Amino acid sequence: MKSLYHILLFVLLFCYAVVIHAGDISELGHPAFRVFTDKDGLPQNTILAMAVDQKGYLWIGTQDAAAYYNGRKWTRVALPNRTISSFAINRNAILAASDGSLWFGSDGGGLAHYVNGKWTTVDTSNGLAGNTVWQVIETKSEGGGGAIWAATDGGLSKFEQDTWTTIHPRSDKPDDKVRALLETSSTAGQPTLWVGLDEGGLVQYQANQWKTVATHPVLPSNKVLCLLETHPSPGESAVWVGTGKGPALHQKGHWRTFNDPASLPNQPVLSLLETNSGTRHSAVWVGTPYGLARLQNERWTAFDTRHGLPHNAVLSLLEIRPKNGEGSLWIGTDSGLARVSENKWTSFNVSSGLPDKLVSSFLESRDEHGKPTFWVGTFNGLARYQEDRWTIFDRTNTGLPQDSNIILSLLETGPDKGGRILWVGTWGGGIAKCQDGRWTTIDHNSGLADDTVNCLLETTSETGESTLWAGTAKGLSYLENGHWKTVDAQSGLRDVNVSSLLLTRTAKGKATLWVGTKGKGVFYRQDGRWKALSDEFGLQKCLVLGLRETRAEDGKRWLWIGTKGYGVLRMALEGSDGVVSTTHRQFYSDRSVPNIPNNVVYQIQQDRQHRIYLFTNQGIARLTPRTPTKEDPAEYSVYTFTTEDGLAGLACNRGASMVDSQGRIWGGTLEGAVMLDPSKEILDRSSKPLYIERAELLGKAEHLSLAASPSMLRYNENHLAFEFSLLSYLRAGDTRYRTLLVGRDEAPSPWTADARVEYFNLAKGDYLFRVWAKDYAGNISGPVEAAFTVQQAPWKTWWAYLLYLVIFVVGAYLLAQWRTRLLQRRNKALEARVRERTEKLEETLREKDGLTSALRELAVRDPLTHLYNRRYFLERAHGDFALIRREKKAIAILMMDLDRFKAINDHYGHPTGDEVLREVTAALRTCVRETDLIVRYGGEEFLLVLFNSTEEGAMRLAETIRHTLESTPLTSGVATIRVTISIGLRWFDSKVEPAVDLDQLIEQADRALYQAKRDGRNKVVVYDKNKIDSTVA
Repeated sequence: MKSLYHILLFVLLFCYAVVIHAGDISELGHPAFRVFTDKDGLPQNTILAMAVDQKGYLWIGTQDAAAYYNGRKWTRVALPNRTISSFAINRNAILAASDGSLWFGSDGGGLAHYVNGKWTTVDTSNGLAGNTVWQVIETKSEGGGGAIWAATDGGLSKFEQDTWTTIHPRSDKPDDKVRALLETSSTAGQPTLWVGLDEGGLVQYQANQWKTVATHPVLPSNKVLCLLETHPSPGESAVWVGTGKGPALHQKGHWRTFNDPASLPNQPVLSLLETNSGTRHSAVWVGTPYGLARLQNERWTAFDTRHGLPHNAVLSLLEIRPKNGEGSLWIGTDSGLARVSENKWTSFNVSSGLPDKLVSSFLESRDEHGKPTFWVGTFNGLARYQEDRWTIFDRTNTGLPQDSNIILSLLETGPDKGGRILWVGTWGGGIAKCQDGRWTTIDHNSGLADDTVNCLLETTSETGESTLWAGTAKGLSYLENGHWKTVDAQSGLRDVNVSSLLLTRTAKGKATLWVGTKGKGVFYRQDGRWKALSDEFGLQKCLVLGLRETRAEDGKRWLWIGTKGYGVLRMALEGSDGVVSTTHRQFYSDRSVPNIPNNVVYQIQQDRQHRIYLFTNQGIARLTPRTPTKEDPAEYSVYTFTTEDGLAGLACNRGASMVDSQGRIWGGTLEGAVMLDPSKEILDRSSKPLYIERAELLGKAEHLSLAASPSMLRYNENHLAFEFSLLSYLRAGDTRYRTLLVGRDEAPSPWTADARVEYFNLAKGDYLFRVWAKDYAGNISGPVEAAFTVQQAPWKTWWAYLLYLVIFVVGAYLLAQWRTRLLQRRNKALEARVRERTEKLEETLREKDGLTSALRELAVRDPLTHLYNRRYFLERAHGDFALIRREKKAIAILMMDLDRFKAINDHYGHPTGDEVLREVTAALRTCVRETDLIVRYGGEEFLLVLFNSTEEGAMRLAETIRHTLESTPLTSGVATIRVTISIGLRWFDSKVEPAVDLDQLIEQADRALYQAKRDGRNKVVVYDKNKIDSTVA
C-alpha cells in the first residue's frame, strides 16, 4: 500500500505539472536522456554518488565499486577492504578534494581516501565519529588551510591538520546522527556551516556558535537528507533543505515549503541540484524515490521512466559545466546513469500530452485574446495546446473525418464571415474544416482531387483576393468562389501527386507559386501560367519533400528544395520575375562539401540568425553561414543535431517543421516532436581537458612513466603505444585526435577518432610526443606532450666501435706474425729437402760420371709418379719466365696439395699412399694440355704451369681438376679411396705486372693454396692481393 501511495502521489505531481502549472508549451517538453548501464561499462547500475575530480574526470559510486569516465569509457576502481568491512559507497558521499584526492563515505565501512591509486581507510578505530558516512565536504579557512567534514551516524567529524575531531552540533544531544552538510558564505564573506540531522532538523554553525535554524513544522520533516545552496539572482543566496517529506526553501530570511499537492507531494528528497546557476534559465532539480522534479520559472515539471529515465528512484544529481561551454546534467538512479544536454532540443511525446509520438505537422495561431495556440498533427489525431492545457481532437470525439486520424497538414486562414478557419489535411479523410467551433469535412465528393491532402497553402492576389490551395495525391486543388477546382496535366502540371507548396514574392510584390511533386520535380505558376523547373537542375525525376524561401543577411533570396535521395538544392531567386538563377545553385548531400548527414531532406527552416535547418532521416543539420576562404571555400559550416543533442529520434517526418513566433525551431520525428530555442542555446567555446592517460611499452608488462621528462628507454624499448582522452562528455563519439612524434614525423597526422597510436622500431634519439583533440563543437585542446629518449644499443656506442678497432688491429698483427713464422718453417723445411736431394744427386753424378742420358732424365723425374721434379722446374722455369716477359704473354701457376694425405698414409700405409699418388698423377694428366708443365713439387704437392692461358681458362681448368679428383674414387689394393685437392691459382699478365718475378708468383700461388686450406679444403682460390695478403699480413 505504501508503494502504491507514493506512486499515486507522483502521478498527482506529474499531472499537475503537465496540465495545470505549465504556462509556456516549452515547459511541457522533456530532455532526451542518454542512459549508461553496466552494458556500457558501469560496475553496477545503482548510482549512489557522483563527483568531478580536479582533473575533470567524472566519478561515480555504486553498490559494487567506484568508476571514472573519460568521455570514451568507464574504468572500474575496486573499493577497499571489501572482504572484511563490507565497504559500500553511501548516497551523495563522494568528495573530490582540492588536492586531487577523493573521499568516499560508506554504509558501515567508515571513510575511504583515494590518493594516486592507493586507498587508506578511516573508521571509529582511528578517530571517525561513526562508521556510516552520509556526506563529505571540504571547507577553506581564511588562512588558506582546509578541513574535511564527514556527516556520520555518530555525529560530525572534522579532519584538520592530520587529526580527526568529533563534534556534536547539539551539546545536549550527543546521539545525533548527521545526514547532510553545506557551507555557504554571507555577503560579508562570513562562512556558515549548515548541518542536517537525522531527526533533529537543521542546525547552523556561524561565528563559532551552534544554533538550531529550523525544525518541523517549519520544515516538512525533522529528517534532513540533503542541502543545496542556490543563487536565484546575482549576489543572492538561498538554501534548499531536502527532508523526508519534501523540500523547503530558505530565502531572504523566510521559509517556504513544497510538500503540498499544489507544489510537490511529501516525498523523501534524496538529492538536490541547481543548474544554470545565476542565469535566467536556472532550475532546481529534486530527486525522489519516485521520479525527478524540476522547478523553473516557479513551475514544477516531473520526469520519470515514461520520459526516458532508467528508473524512478533518483539517488544523486550532478551538473558538469565547463567555462564558456555547454553544461550537462547527470542523474544517478537505481537502475543506471542518465545524462541530459542542457539548453538543447526539448522533446514532446505521449507523456507530454500528445495523442501519438509520430508527429507530422505543426501550426501556431492566436486565440481571441492574442495568446499563442499550438497545434500538433500526429498519426493518431490532432493536439491543441491552449490556456495551459492540451485538447485532443480525433475522429471519435470531434468532427475530424471518420476515415483518418493521420494529420498531414495544418493551415489557418484569415477572417471569413468574422472568424478564423482551421484547415486540417488528413491521410485518406480529406480536409477537416473548423470554423466557430464547428467541424465539417471536405473530400472528393466536395470537389477535392483526392482525400489524401499532403499540404495546404493560402495565397493572396495583387487585388487582395485569397485562394486556398490543397496539394493532394491526385492533383492540386484550389478553392475559388466557394468551389473546389483542380489543376490538371493539360494546364501544364505534369505530375498530379503534389507533396509541397510555397509562395514567393519579389520586392515589387510579384508572386510565384511553387509546387513540389512526387516524381517529376518542381513546377511554378507565374502570371497564370504553369512552367516546369528546367531539367538542367537535375530535378526531373526527384521526389520533392519540402520547399522553403530564405533570405541571407545581405538580403539575397534563396529557394531550397528538399528531396528524397538527392539531398537539398539551393538556388538563387533573382531578377524582377523572381525565378531561379541558372548559375547560382548548389546541391548539398552526404558527399558534398560541406556534407549533410543524409540525402533525404524532408523540411527546411531558417532561424533569426539566418541559419538553415535541414530535417533529415539522420538528424537535423544546421548550416551556419561563414565567410569562404581559399583553404575552405564552403559557404556554410554544418552541425548535425542527433539524439545526443536531445532529439527524440533521428528520423524526421515530412511536412513537420515550424518556426514559431518566438523564433523557436520545431520538428516532427518518428519518436515525437522536438523544439530548440536558439535564444537559450549556449554555444560551446570551451577547450576541454586533454590527457595522455597511458604510455605502454609494447610486448612488455610495464608502462612508461610520464612523470619523468624525458623518460629514458633502453634500445630494446622502442615499440611504444600512447593512449589519450579528451574529457568531453557531450557527443564524445565526435571527438577527434591528431598526433605528432617530433623526431620522426614531419607533420601532424590527420584528425581521427582513434584515441591510441603505436610506434614501432624507433631509432636512437630524442622524441617529443604531441597530441591535440577537437571536440564535437570544433574546439581544439592541446597539444599535450610527453618527452622520451631511446638510448643507443651497447654494440653501437663509440666505445664499442673503439673496442672493435683494437681487437681488429691486435688480431691482424697476431695473424701476420703467425703466418710469417709458418712460412719461415716451411721454407726451411723445403730448403733442407732440396739441399738433401741436391747433395744426393751431386753425389750420384760424381759416382756415376758418364751416366747415359737415361740416367740424366731419371735425375729430373720423380721416380714414383714419373713427373718432372722440383729441380727440373727450377732449372727450366726461370728461362721460360724470362721469355714470357719478353714476349708480353700470360702465364698461370697452380699450386696443388692433396687434402689430408697424411691420414691416408697413416691409415692404409705408405704403399697405398704411393698408389694414390700415382692415380692422382694419372688423373692430372687427363686434365692438362701437352704444352702445360706439371711437376711433383714435393710430397703430396703438385705444381702446374699453364702457358698462354687466360684467367678464366685457368680457373676452369683448376675447377676441372678439383672436380675430377673429388668425383673419381681411387682404387688401391686394399680399398677404394676418395681424394680431394686444394688449389691456389696465380694468373700473371706481363703486360699488366711487369715488375713481378717468378718467385713472387710461386709464393703468391702458395698463399692462395693455404687460403683454400683455411677455407675448408677442396677449394680453388684465386690469388687476390687485397684479400689474401691482408689476411696473411
